Amino acid sequence: PQGVKEAVHSYVSKGWYVVPLRAGTKRPYHKDWQKKVFTVEDFKEDDNVGLKFVDADDPRSVKLVSVDLDCAELANIEVFKKLFPGTSAAWGRAGKMISQALYVSAQPSYLVFKDHANEVILELRVGADKQSMAPPSVWRSDAEIEAKTGRAIAPEEAAEGFLRIANESMAEAIKKISIQRGYNPTEYALV
Repeated sequence: PQGVKEAVHSYVSKGWYVVPLRAGTKRPYHKDWQKKVFTVEDFKEDDNVGLKFVDADDPRSVKLVSVDLDCAELANIEVFKKLFPGTSAAWGRAGKMISQALYVSAQPSYLVFKDHANEVILELRVGADKQSMAPPSVWRSDAEIEAKTGRAIAPEEAAEGFLRIANESMAEAIKKISIQRGYNPTEYALV
């Protein structure tokens, strides 16, 4: 495993912007971290490492986009491989094999996808006020993560989860539009 300073050097050499985070947290040390450019010298070996994102109109050439996978079904590595383009910058932790994946985009846009219960499924994290914790950071213990996810999810089960979320979201949208237009959706069947 890489040490913090070695990882930071690797990120900086790719043109990525780093942020020193307090050990064991996702919190930057500096209140104005968005405005600073940090170097390897700004990190201690027990710090966590954040990758800083920039706005689409920022003159810097490397514009990272983080695909932050908050949904257990998406964090399954086989599902991830089928849904997202390949990247060598993806990581996770025990119980959530893929939790972040990085891509470079010329015109990044911040997007959040939520399920019917308003829980975040997927976030495309970009913008000068955003950062994501990167390896070799430590945030939670594996035991806590396992307790939250419970078990590995088969690709078939993940696909069923997507269908369930899509069906519920579509049914709710149809119901809302029908009621707004004066129709009672209980009097009709969808075919």
